[in-house]
Amino acid sequence: MKRGSTLLVILASILILCLLGLAGFVTILNRSMPSSKASPAVSLSGETERDEPVYTAKPDGTVVSETNIYDENAQEPAHSYIFVGDSRTVGMHNALFKDGGEDGCSFIAKSGEGYYWFYHDGIVELENALAADPCATVIFNLGVNDLREADRYISLYQELFSIYHDPSFYILSVNPVNDEKCSGASNEEIEAFNEKMEEAFPDQFLDCYAYLEDHGFETADGLHYSNDTYRDIHHFVVMSLAQEDSE
Repeated sequence: MKRGSTLLVILASILILCLLGLAGFVTILNRSMPSSKASPAVSLSGETERDEPVYTAKPDGTVVSETNIYDENAQEPAHSYIFVGDSRTVGMHNALFKDGGEDGCSFIAKSGEGYYWFYHDGIVELENALAADPCATVIFNLGVNDLREADRYISLYQELFSIYHDPSFYILSVNPVNDEKCSGASNEEIEAFNEKMEEAFPDQFLDCYAYLEDHGFETADGLHYSNDTYRDIHHFVVMSLAQEDSE
Protein backbone atom coordinates (compact mmCIF):
# COMPACT_ATOMS: atom_id res chain seq x y z
CA MET A 1 0.00 0.00 0.00
CA LYS A 2 1.24 3.45 -0.83
CA ARG A 3 2.12 5.85 1.95
CA GLY A 4 -0.61 8.39 0.95
CA SER A 5 -3.37 5.81 1.05
CA THR A 6 -2.32 4.64 4.49
CA LEU A 7 -2.49 8.18 5.80
CA LEU A 8 -6.04 8.60 4.49
CA VAL A 9 -7.15 5.41 6.18
CA ILE A 10 -5.68 6.58 9.49
CA LEU A 11 -7.37 9.97 9.26
CA ALA A 12 -10.75 8.38 8.39
CA SER A 13 -10.48 6.04 11.37
CA ILE A 14 -9.70 8.95 13.70
CA LEU A 15 -12.72 10.87 12.34
CA ILE A 16 -15.05 7.91 12.90
CA LEU A 17 -13.80 7.52 16.47
CA CYS A 18 -14.40 11.23 17.12
CA LEU A 19 -17.95 11.02 15.79
CA LEU A 20 -18.69 7.97 17.93
CA GLY A 21 -17.34 9.75 20.97
CA LEU A 22 -19.42 12.83 20.27
CA ALA A 23 -22.60 10.73 19.90
CA GLY A 24 -21.93 9.02 23.22
CA PHE A 25 -21.40 12.37 24.93
CA VAL A 26 -24.70 13.74 23.59
CA THR A 27 -26.54 10.63 24.77
CA ILE A 28 -25.17 10.95 28.29
CA LEU A 29 -25.99 14.67 28.36
CA ASN A 30 -29.62 14.09 27.32
CA ARG A 31 -30.13 11.45 30.00
CA SER A 32 -28.88 13.78 32.70
CA MET A 33 -31.26 16.63 31.73
CA PRO A 34 -34.93 16.76 33.04
CA SER A 35 -37.63 15.82 30.55
CA SER A 36 -39.35 18.72 28.85
CA LYS A 37 -42.70 16.87 28.65
CA ALA A 38 -45.53 18.29 30.78
CA SER A 39 -46.47 16.12 33.76
CA PRO A 40 -50.06 15.14 34.23
CA ALA A 41 -52.13 17.43 36.47
CA VAL A 42 -52.35 16.26 40.06
CA SER A 43 -55.24 17.08 42.38
CA LEU A 44 -53.87 18.78 45.47
CA SER A 45 -56.80 17.69 47.56
CA GLY A 46 -56.83 14.14 46.28
CA GLU A 47 -60.65 14.37 46.04
CA THR A 48 -62.82 13.79 43.00
CA GLU A 49 -65.78 15.96 42.10
CA ARG A 50 -69.19 14.61 43.03
CA ASP A 51 -72.67 15.64 41.97
CA GLU A 52 -73.87 17.28 45.14
CA PRO A 53 -77.34 18.83 45.30
CA VAL A 54 -77.31 22.53 44.51
CA TYR A 55 -79.96 24.63 46.20
CA THR A 56 -80.98 28.10 45.09
CA ALA A 57 -82.82 30.65 47.18
CA LYS A 58 -85.46 32.49 45.18
CA PRO A 59 -86.37 36.13 45.96
CA ASP A 60 -89.41 35.05 47.98
CA GLY A 61 -87.21 32.86 50.19
CA THR A 62 -88.17 29.57 48.57
CA VAL A 63 -85.34 27.07 48.42
CA VAL A 64 -85.30 24.96 45.25
CA SER A 65 -82.96 22.13 44.33
CA GLU A 66 -81.43 22.81 40.92
CA THR A 67 -80.26 19.23 40.43
CA ASN A 68 -83.59 17.67 41.38
CA ILE A 69 -86.61 19.91 41.75
CA TYR A 70 -88.58 17.01 43.24
CA ASP A 71 -86.09 16.49 46.05
CA GLU A 72 -88.16 15.71 49.13
CA ASN A 73 -86.00 18.16 51.10
CA ALA A 74 -86.74 21.04 48.74
CA GLN A 75 -88.95 23.59 50.42
CA GLU A 76 -92.28 24.14 48.72
CA PRO A 77 -93.21 27.71 47.78
CA ALA A 78 -96.46 29.20 49.02
CA HIS A 79 -99.25 27.86 46.85
CA SER A 80 -103.01 27.57 46.59
CA TYR A 81 -104.34 25.19 43.94
CA ILE A 82 -107.71 23.60 43.28
CA PHE A 83 -107.46 19.83 42.79
CA VAL A 84 -110.38 18.19 40.97
CA GLY A 85 -110.55 14.41 41.03
CA ASP A 86 -111.76 11.11 42.41
CA SER A 87 -110.87 8.93 45.40
CA ARG A 88 -107.18 9.46 44.79
CA THR A 89 -107.71 13.20 45.18
CA VAL A 90 -109.70 12.53 48.35
CA GLY A 91 -106.74 10.47 49.55
CA MET A 92 -104.32 13.32 48.82
CA HIS A 93 -106.50 15.70 50.83
CA ASN A 94 -106.60 13.30 53.78
CA ALA A 95 -102.83 12.73 53.66
CA LEU A 96 -102.01 16.44 53.59
CA PHE A 97 -104.29 17.34 56.47
CA LYS A 98 -103.59 14.23 58.56
CA ASP A 99 -102.56 14.97 62.17
CA GLY A 100 -103.13 18.69 61.84
CA GLY A 101 -101.20 19.16 58.60
CA GLU A 102 -101.62 22.41 56.70
CA ASP A 103 -101.77 23.25 53.01
CA GLY A 104 -103.16 26.08 50.90
CA CYS A 105 -104.91 23.81 48.39
CA SER A 106 -108.62 23.08 48.11
CA PHE A 107 -110.21 19.92 46.77
CA ILE A 108 -113.27 19.11 44.67
CA ALA A 109 -113.50 15.32 44.55
CA LYS A 110 -115.72 12.30 45.00
CA SER A 111 -114.67 8.70 45.43
CA GLY A 112 -115.51 6.24 42.66
CA GLU A 113 -116.46 8.96 40.20
CA GLY A 114 -115.22 10.26 36.87
CA TYR A 115 -116.40 12.05 33.75
CA TYR A 116 -120.17 11.96 34.33
CA TRP A 117 -119.92 13.18 37.92
CA PHE A 118 -117.67 16.03 36.83
CA TYR A 119 -119.90 16.92 33.87
CA HIS A 120 -123.06 17.12 36.03
CA ASP A 121 -121.92 18.02 39.56
CA GLY A 122 -118.19 18.61 39.90
CA ILE A 123 -118.13 21.34 37.27
CA VAL A 124 -120.75 23.30 39.24
CA GLU A 125 -118.51 23.23 42.31
CA LEU A 126 -115.55 24.29 40.18
CA GLU A 127 -117.49 27.19 38.64
CA ASN A 128 -118.40 28.40 42.14
CA ALA A 129 -114.74 28.20 43.16
CA LEU A 130 -113.66 30.15 40.07
CA ALA A 131 -116.27 32.80 40.77
CA ALA A 132 -114.58 33.34 44.14
CA ASP A 133 -111.05 33.15 42.68
CA PRO A 134 -111.09 33.86 38.92
CA CYS A 135 -107.31 33.47 38.54
CA ALA A 136 -107.00 30.18 40.39
CA THR A 137 -104.72 27.34 39.35
CA VAL A 138 -106.74 24.18 38.72
CA ILE A 139 -105.31 20.64 38.61
CA PHE A 140 -107.49 17.95 37.03
CA ASN A 141 -106.77 14.40 38.18
CA LEU A 142 -109.66 12.38 36.81
CA GLY A 143 -109.76 9.28 34.66
CA VAL A 144 -108.64 6.23 36.61
CA ASN A 145 -112.27 5.09 37.05
CA ASP A 146 -113.21 5.50 33.38
CA LEU A 147 -110.07 5.25 31.27
CA ARG A 148 -112.14 4.68 28.11
CA GLU A 149 -113.58 8.18 28.35
CA ALA A 150 -110.41 10.03 27.35
CA ASP A 151 -112.03 11.64 24.31
CA ARG A 152 -114.95 12.91 26.38
CA TYR A 153 -112.57 14.40 28.95
CA ILE A 154 -110.57 16.12 26.20
CA SER A 155 -113.69 17.68 24.67
CA LEU A 156 -115.00 18.87 28.03
CA TYR A 157 -111.65 20.33 29.08
CA GLN A 158 -111.25 22.13 25.76
CA GLU A 159 -114.72 23.66 26.12
CA LEU A 160 -114.00 24.69 29.70
CA PHE A 161 -110.64 26.25 28.79
CA SER A 162 -112.26 28.23 25.97
CA ILE A 163 -114.75 29.76 28.41
CA TYR A 164 -112.39 30.52 31.29
CA HIS A 165 -109.31 32.45 30.19
CA ASP A 166 -108.04 33.75 33.54
CA PRO A 167 -107.47 30.51 35.48
CA SER A 168 -104.43 28.30 34.86
CA PHE A 169 -105.52 24.76 34.03
CA TYR A 170 -103.33 21.65 34.23
CA ILE A 171 -103.94 17.96 33.59
CA LEU A 172 -102.22 15.66 36.05
CA SER A 173 -101.45 12.23 34.63
CA VAL A 174 -103.45 9.27 35.80
CA ASN A 175 -100.81 7.63 37.96
CA PRO A 176 -99.72 3.98 37.99
CA VAL A 177 -101.37 1.07 39.74
CA ASN A 178 -99.89 -2.13 41.10
CA ASP A 179 -100.92 -4.46 38.29
CA GLU A 180 -100.64 -7.51 40.55
CA LYS A 181 -103.22 -6.16 43.00
CA CYS A 182 -105.48 -3.87 40.97
CA SER A 183 -108.28 -5.41 38.92
CA GLY A 184 -110.11 -2.23 37.92
CA ALA A 185 -107.39 -0.65 35.78
CA SER A 186 -104.08 -1.60 34.21
CA ASN A 187 -100.97 0.42 33.54
CA GLU A 188 -101.30 -0.33 29.85
CA GLU A 189 -104.72 1.35 29.82
CA ILE A 190 -103.42 4.23 31.94
CA GLU A 191 -100.50 4.86 29.60
CA ALA A 192 -102.86 4.98 26.61
CA PHE A 193 -105.09 7.48 28.44
CA ASN A 194 -102.12 9.64 29.42
CA GLU A 195 -100.78 9.61 25.89
CA LYS A 196 -104.03 11.08 24.59
CA MET A 197 -104.08 13.73 27.32
CA GLU A 198 -100.50 14.78 26.72
CA GLU A 199 -101.09 14.95 22.98
CA ALA A 200 -104.15 17.16 23.48
CA PHE A 201 -102.61 19.37 26.18
CA PRO A 202 -98.81 19.24 25.75
CA ASP A 203 -98.18 22.49 27.65
CA GLN A 204 -100.55 21.68 30.50
CA PHE A 205 -99.79 18.02 31.10
CA LEU A 206 -97.97 17.10 34.32
CA ASP A 207 -96.37 13.68 33.92
CA CYS A 208 -96.31 12.35 37.45
CA TYR A 209 -96.74 8.79 36.11
CA ALA A 210 -93.14 8.73 34.88
CA TYR A 211 -91.95 10.32 38.13
CA LEU A 212 -93.61 7.66 40.29
CA GLU A 213 -92.35 4.85 38.06
CA ASP A 214 -88.82 6.15 38.65
CA HIS A 215 -89.21 7.32 42.25
CA GLY A 216 -91.32 4.40 43.45
CA PHE A 217 -94.76 4.34 45.07
CA GLU A 218 -96.78 2.44 47.65
CA THR A 219 -100.38 1.29 47.39
CA ALA A 220 -102.77 -0.08 49.96
CA ASP A 221 -104.85 -2.12 47.50
CA GLY A 222 -103.11 -1.68 44.16
CA LEU A 223 -105.12 1.44 43.29
CA HIS A 224 -105.05 3.80 46.27
CA TYR A 225 -101.76 5.13 47.58
CA SER A 226 -100.12 5.38 50.96
CA ASN A 227 -100.08 8.79 52.67
CA ASP A 228 -96.40 9.20 51.79
CA THR A 229 -97.06 8.61 48.09
CA TYR A 230 -99.98 11.04 48.09
CA ARG A 231 -97.65 13.64 49.59
CA ASP A 232 -95.04 12.82 46.93
CA ILE A 233 -97.61 13.44 44.19
CA HIS A 234 -98.65 16.75 45.74
CA HIS A 235 -94.99 17.74 46.07
CA PHE A 236 -94.40 16.86 42.42
CA VAL A 237 -97.22 19.15 41.32
CA VAL A 238 -96.12 22.06 43.51
CA MET A 239 -92.48 21.87 42.44
CA SER A 240 -93.37 21.39 38.76
CA LEU A 241 -95.44 24.56 38.76
CA ALA A 242 -92.82 26.42 40.80
CA GLN A 243 -90.22 25.56 38.15
CA GLU A 244 -92.57 26.70 35.40
CA ASP A 245 -93.14 30.04 37.18
CA SER A 246 -89.37 30.59 37.49
CA GLU A 247 -88.69 30.10 33.77
